[in-house]
Amino acid sequence: MAFSPSKSRETTLNIDPHCDNDGFLISTLRAGGPELTSLPAFHKPVSREYRRTTHTEQLSEQRELEEEVRKILGELGINQRINVDIVGRYSMVRPEPAPIPTVPVVFADPLPIDKLIHETLLRRPHCHPISKSDPICPIWGRICGQILTDCNIQQWSGVSYWRYGTDDVPDNNPMTVIMSLLESAQGSFAKDLQWIRGILEANELEDIDILFMRDETVRL
Repeated sequence: MAFSPSKSRETTLNIDPHCDNDGFLISTLRAGGPELTSLPAFHKPVSREYRRTTHTEQLSEQRELEEEVRKILGELGINQRINVDIVGRYSMVRPEPAPIPTVPVVFADPLPIDKLIHETLLRRPHCHPISKSDPICPIWGRICGQILTDCNIQQWSGVSYWRYGTDDVPDNNPMTVIMSLLESAQGSFAKDLQWIRGILEANELEDIDILFMRDETVRL
């Protein structure tokens, strides 16, 4: 919901706290349609009501649907064997209350880039323990106390400090102070972010990222 990378290194995270005109988080990792949902996601059966009223009709027209998809792909220069289905789709992050009916198009002969994209989507950022040699470690108690005193913490659920990123080697991920927010958290956290950046710089700690996120962190 808010992010500030350190000044000394390029961040590996693709985080944009802004939303588009429809209120959806601006991100390349999402599926399109009448209802947008984040990637990656699970595929589950569609709801009974949808299956009873709509899905049966769609299944009877699945061949026509597949031909239409093949035609669209052909116009884009993509000519491969495909399989088309109708499934329910749950986002892995803040899943919807019911599966979103989705038409996945599966290629019989995936390109090498497909595997790379798939692996990248599944490689979520993780929290790795800090090292005693990290400069913030011996003064973290004081830093944390300053943050809790100076910031508006009504919508927070916790403050923590990790090596946060997608690399399997902990030290290759940036040092990050993470403010965990309640699921119901709303509004801008830009002012608090600036306060925290000031606290870190006052303690000569500039090589640290700052991240505000809803409490869904995966910790290793």
